[in-house]
This record gives sequence, C-alpha cells and structure tokens, in this order.
Amino acid sequence: MNRFPIETRELTKTFDSRTAVDRVSLQVQPGDVFGFLGQNGAGKSTTIRMLLGLVKPSSGQLSLLGYNLPQCREQALRKVGAIVDAPAFYDNLTGLENLKLFSSLTGHIAPHRYSQALRSVNLFGRQNDKVRVYSHGMRQRLGLAQALLPQPELLILDEPTDGLDPQGIREIRQLLVDLAKQQGLTIFLSSHLLHEVERICNRIAIIDQGRLLYQGTVQSLLEPDLQYKVRTDRTDQAFQFLSEDLRLPVFRNGTDHLYLRIAEADIAKVNHSLVSQGFQVFEISRHASSLEDIYFRLTRC
Repeated sequence: MNRFPIETRELTKTFDSRTAVDRVSLQVQPGDVFGFLGQNGAGKSTTIRMLLGLVKPSSGQLSLLGYNLPQCREQALRKVGAIVDAPAFYDNLTGLENLKLFSSLTGHIAPHRYSQALRSVNLFGRQNDKVRVYSHGMRQRLGLAQALLPQPELLILDEPTDGLDPQGIREIRQLLVDLAKQQGLTIFLSSHLLHEVERICNRIAIIDQGRLLYQGTVQSLLEPDLQYKVRTDRTDQAFQFLSEDLRLPVFRNGTDHLYLRIAEADIAKVNHSLVSQGFQVFEISRHASSLEDIYFRLTRC
C-alpha cells in the first residue's frame, strides 16, 4: 500500500451472522479533513476501532501512515492521536495531572508538549483546575489535547462533538479547522452532524449498513445538484412559459418558487426572455442541495 494516512481495501468485519462493515475501501489523502458519515449502527465506530487495532478485521487490508496493520500497529500509532467515545478523566485531578498520568502509560512526552497541546485547544490557564469543574466542552477539548501530545500526523476522532451544546460544537469545529491549517494535520472524523461536516470537511465518505455509498470531495457531491431558484410575479404562467415555450428543465417546490437546472451562462438569457414576456423577475439565485439532502437521498432515510 502507498503512504496514505489511511487506506483500506475490502475491509470487512462480521459479528456472528451480522456484517457490520462490508468490503469498505477508503483512501484518506495527506491534509484531508475527512468526514465519515453514517447513521448509528452504520459501521462507523467499528471501522474506526479496526483502524486503531482495537477490533480485528474479519478480512481485508488496512494501513495507517504507510504501516500495514496489525503487523506494524505500534509503529503506526506513534504518530496517531485519537478519541474514541467520550474522553474519560479523573475528576479529582487537574487537567494537567490527567494529561501527565495518561501519557505516562503510552511513552515519554517532552515537558513542553503539555503547554503546547493545552494552548492548541484553548485550555492553557485552566490546566491547574480540577476536571470536575470542567464543562462537557472543556472535557472534549482536554481529550483533544491528550490526542495532540505525541505530535501526531493523523487525528482519528469518533463523534468529537457528541453531546455538546451549540457553543461547544462551534468551539470544536473551529479547533479542528485551526489544527488542520496551522499544524498540517490530517483529520479523520466520524459524525452524524451533517451541517458541521459540510462546513469543515473537504472530502467525505458515506457508509450505510456497513457498505460504502460515496467517497470523494464534498464539492463533487453537491455540484451536480446545483439549481437556480426563480421567483416572479406570476408563478403558474412562468412555469408554463419556461417548460413549454423555452423547453427548460423546470420544477416546482411549493407555490412561490421555480427551480431550473441550467448552465450559469444561460441565466441572462432566461431573465431576458421572462422580462420580454412581461414577467416581473424578483429573484434568480443559485440553489444547491445541502449535504443533508443528498445524504438522506443516498441512504433513503
């Protein structure tokens, strides 16, 4: 396998007679903020556990940072930071004490890395507070700090915003964007918050019932669904004119708007034709389907 941060080929995991992950082939490129999407039970967490060596695959191949697993698990994980499930800490210890305790179990960490990691997640200044006074969002950020201690090349995060309020989600989102830009990390995150993934990820994969439905850029998924919303003073007559006289692909969604699938270069011609026929044109604007729209269409939820 090539030295992709994550690569799997025909990765499969079965539990008794149930196939949780079914021949999934992923390729995460360096610098990606890669979203792994699916409903609860779709196979996201099982895939992540196989990537981290916590669950043994039934068949298939996988590698992290060019190291084949499970043969070279120790070498691969030296440059991988991860959060699987909600981070757990000792409430009676401070944030810094927790970091030092857990890092002592995994290997030597240079002393300056603690302050660097805490600054990266905006917890420097609160490191000497007991974790019992931390909010849920602060605990999530402390978990990120722990994952950053070994200066990883790859972060693997399983539902990093699970259970957070809108402010906490926003904080984690901005942290991930900053980490990708400033530290050049590759980030692989599973999530069911589609609007958040659409805002921060450049590439995604969609899994449903263990099978991969899509893998590629967010832009490539959304662009074919680009439409133009048209609003005029006479919706019924405009629909008839556009569909019958101009023979354009037009459809309705509700009573006030029309939607056209045409090239951007043809917008001026459509506007001119409508005005020439006496229509008052109030709006012609780009209207792309959201990631949520396309996700539910693919998974038939």
